[in-house]
Amino acid sequence: MLFWVILLILIPLIGVIWYTNIWIKIIFDWDHEEQHIELIISPWFRWLKFRYVVPKIDWQGLNQGAKLKMKSSSREEEVRITKDSIEWFKDSVDRLLDQVRNMAHVSHDFLQRVVCEELTFQTQVGTGDAAETGVITGICWSIQSNLVGFFYPKVKWETSPHLDVIPNFTRPVFSLAFRSTFRFRLGYFLKAGLRLLRGYLRSKEAHKKARMNI
Repeated sequence: MLFWVILLILIPLIGVIWYTNIWIKIIFDWDHEEQHIELIISPWFRWLKFRYVVPKIDWQGLNQGAKLKMKSSSREEEVRITKDSIEWFKDSVDRLLDQVRNMAHVSHDFLQRVVCEELTFQTQVGTGDAAETGVITGICWSIQSNLVGFFYPKVKWETSPHLDVIPNFTRPVFSLAFRSTFRFRLGYFLKAGLRLLRGYLRSKEAHKKARMNI
């Protein structure tokens, strides 16, 4: 009797988990004075919202890039290269390549289940020199088009992506404004995670047997 009660509880619970939609919204605003990077995760028909704000990154300009303050400790160690260490490195590389191939297949299947509701990507760029600004504008268009073009045939789109690059020929400026909202079923996400884990365990076991046979 207890078995049937547990089964009657588990079946609808598994169904609810599988068909639960997860919404993820990415907000990315970046200019020379202020940066705002935020991730919003909303399950249960967006009744709940979990927000994560990325700490500020010090942007040094187009020439110097971004600056991160990090604490590190350095110490001198003696490194010995042996036959075992070389075999371990080779085994690690082979396992990594297997995981990349497995991940590409799993991610392709998962992305087909993803629905993009909104994607806007706007860049404003300028160096103060008209010729340089024109070249950088073309590069920005190429980057945006390639990024969106990579995902465009892999996911489902409710609205077409909106891309824009605004050149500023009078002063140095660089700013980004990115918005994206997409959703997927939790069941497909869990299935992809289990497939990746299974592929990792199989690859690890196969390489272990191969090393034992050497």
